[in-house]
Amino acid sequence: MARYDVREDPEGDGWYVWDNEADDMHHRFDDDAEEAAYDLARTLNAALINPREGGPLREQLEAQREAFAAAAQRVYDEWEQDEDGLDEELGGGGICDQIAAAIAGLIECDTIEAGQDGDDHAWLIATDWVAEAYQVDIHPSFYEDGGGYSWRKLPGVQFTGEMVTIAPLDVTLIAQQRAEY
Repeated sequence: MARYDVREDPEGDGWYVWDNEADDMHHRFDDDAEEAAYDLARTLNAALINPREGGPLREQLEAQREAFAAAAQRVYDEWEQDEDGLDEELGGGGICDQIAAAIAGLIECDTIEAGQDGDDHAWLIATDWVAEAYQVDIHPSFYEDGGGYSWRKLPGVQFTGEMVTIAPLDVTLIAQQRAEY
């Protein structure tokens, strides 16, 4: 028996992803989300078989570190700021969105635009929705200085694969958020 399965709500107005090991509900879905419930159960079961420490997706991303760095270098090299730190297209903003987009174009799986509050930094989530999810990022401190919507280009930056962060994320949370939308 699989650890997670799908059960219909006894009142008939929803679906449960049931944790058989804990003998408890893991997540509840509305009546019209039966497919999402089954997707989450499959995702949870696959994550148990293929732990997120590494698998085919991680290997693919690791093999592309230098390509990610080269894509970031092209974006950086095209970024021109005047003496006031302004760019014709970006104004005073930085290039993390453009770097994330350039990297996303190289990844052969689903990518999700992500970011973090406080410094308005953009990065990616790469996922197969079943067993693996990773943050893919080049931290802005490598190529720009500032915060919010005011960034200045750091001079003479040469991107390398070591600058690329590939950090595991909880694929079950990523898939669960997808199912809820």
